[in-house]
Amino acid sequence: MQFCRQRGCEVAVDLVPHDLYDRLSLSELQQLTNDSTIIISEVQTLNGFTTGHQSGILNLKDALASSSNIRHLLPNRWLLLKFGIGNMDQFLVVSPAGKACSGYTGFRDLSDTTGFGDRVTAKELYLILTSGIEGWAEPKIDLNREHNIP
Repeated sequence: MQFCRQRGCEVAVDLVPHDLYDRLSLSELQQLTNDSTIIISEVQTLNGFTTGHQSGILNLKDALASSSNIRHLLPNRWLLLKFGIGNMDQFLVVSPAGKACSGYTGFRDLSDTTGFGDRVTAKELYLILTSGIEGWAEPKIDLNREHNIP
């Protein structure tokens, strides 16, 4: 990763397996992802590093609260986060500057979910690498300001 970063490349890390917090300490995760610019994860996986278990994130309000904590643990990175039904029904994309957008992936409406997560991640990567957070049609959220989300 360091080789790629030194040459100006973006480096994405997808955190799997989803019980990674049972296998690595937070400091090991931080060390392993130090040269990354993009973190891809379920919100529950990252919460496990601070709580020791998956938290059952099902709504945007909880995901936003968690993302604030995650930004402090893994600063200056894009965060491509999934949560909700099946830990895949909703997304939250957070820029290194704290700008975010969220929406639904359509997961709950599928009968066959094979490869669905990969397709969603590919779309997210394409959009952030070509147009940043402004390229998203979904509503924007500034995590640096207070917000009331039901």
